[in-house]
Amino acid sequence: MSKEKKGKKIFVLDTSVIIYEHNSILNFDEHDIGIPITVLEELDNFKKGNDTKNFEAREFIRLIDKLAKDQMLHHWNPINGKGKGNFRVVMDTGGNGSVDANKVFNEEKADHRILNSALLLQKEEKGRKVILVSKDINLRRPKRSVFKQKIIPQAKSRISVRCTQEERLSKMLTRTVSIFFTIKATVRRKKFWAKR
Repeated sequence: MSKEKKGKKIFVLDTSVIIYEHNSILNFDEHDIGIPITVLEELDNFKKGNDTKNFEAREFIRLIDKLAKDQMLHHWNPINGKGKGNFRVVMDTGGNGSVDANKVFNEEKADHRILNSALLLQKEEKGRKVILVSKDINLRRPKRSVFKQKIIPQAKSRISVRCTQEERLSKMLTRTVSIFFTIKATVRRKKFWAKR
């Protein structure tokens, strides 16, 4: 393994990070990103609706589709931009062979499958530091006993969510429009039922 590759870390993103900021995949500089298939399944459930989390889920799915182009998602795909790393969807959620979070915690849960994806990457990419990034305290706290590397809260990490003023304004307008249409639909329903 080259010295340059060894210095690059692999960050495994939890659903909570992506729901908070769909562009979070672009904020890890030269480091690589692992996205467990479980995260994509959860995002698929969130994409319908007018709430912020629904918007973030849809935008993230569009973003990785755009970044992957015609490549398979389970292979390392470059993240656009000079000095950026790669991303890949981790398809297997069975752990690293010796440790399976589902068996350790005696329960089949999405959090355990995400943790297993991080364990698998740790096994596959020997010599590289694998860090699970999550805003979900239920994933961070008790899971440290299984995952030997870091589990960092995204909000407290050195990797900040960078947003330009135009992106903030665009998000704010999108949320405002979403709220407006939700209020408008509620008013229509009230008027409809008032006439009956």
